[in-house]
Amino acid sequence: MLQNPTQEAYTADQILRRAVDKSLDDIILACVDLAALLLRIKKRTIPKTYKEIILATHEFIGALALKIAPLTSCRNETIHQYMKLNWENIKTVRNAKEDILLFVNKIIAASA
Repeated sequence: MLQNPTQEAYTADQILRRAVDKSLDDIILACVDLAALLLRIKKRTIPKTYKEIILATHEFIGALALKIAPLTSCRNETIHQYMKLNWENIKTVRNAKEDILLFVNKIIAASA
């Protein structure tokens, strides 16, 4: 159920909602942490915001950084409990799953 919740289940079940929201938070923060690690390895300055950190990897991983950076807004909105936006953010991140996995793999390859 956590892997592919419906909007109805998400809305009705507070425990499920918290688990899904936390998972979204963890996914985005992991991308930010990996991006910051790559920037440190490459001896670049670490920007202040999550979005800027992701965008700063553009030099090393290309246009994929432009696709991942907007997901930081989904994380911020979901974590701060803007309920009307939460389900849309979850769908956005779920639809970006392949891009997220590719981003992580490119960060790892660029760090080597």
